[in-house]
Amino acid sequence: MNSNNSETASNRLRDVLRTELQRLEDKLQRIPTRASMAGQGQLDPSAYVDEYGSWESALEDAGFSADRLDAERYHGITDETFRMKIDELLDGDSESKIRAELLLELRRLAVDLDKTPSVGDLSTYGKFSRNSYRSRWDGWSDAVQAAGLEPNTGGQGNAVTREELKREIRRLADELGCQPTQRDLRERGVYSRTPYYREFGTWTNACNAALDDS
Repeated sequence: MNSNNSETASNRLRDVLRTELQRLEDKLQRIPTRASMAGQGQLDPSAYVDEYGSWESALEDAGFSADRLDAERYHGITDETFRMKIDELLDGDSESKIRAELLLELRRLAVDLDKTPSVGDLSTYGKFSRNSYRSRWDGWSDAVQAAGLEPNTGGQGNAVTREELKREIRRLADELGCQPTQRDLRERGVYSRTPYYREFGTWTNACNAALDDS
């Protein structure tokens, strides 16, 4: 592909990426985060990072500012009872304020992803580390419940074997004609992401283990 064709292809891709960002902003009435693109968008957020180098650069190209993204980060949280709980924590000591920030971020992830976030979601899209939650709650489920969410137990994933997980990734790869993304798993897969993270650590590790065997 010559340089002109390559530039044309890149321009077309950026048009598609910008259009989807603008569509999602119109739907949500706030600037999309990577998590909201993953949970409610039509494209994989990694496509933006691959093309632009960062999510913030993609937003800037679409006419959105990083400052507005920060300002609107929690605008999607409309649960008044939860908001009152956060206000009470924010009126407390420094530790209470930290807990308020952690719970806000958990609830924000749930709104953006349109589901209860997993530890993997926190690592991928969250503002804080898992250790920040672990040091303040007995476990991830306790932190999730403190944020007013239903814990994600992983469903049938609790009993699924390593080989069955790899077999499902190979099925998706055959169906799609390429390595499946986490979005493909969510939309087409049999299992949730929970057993994959528990068994392999990351989605990339799971895909490598499954597809290297094939």
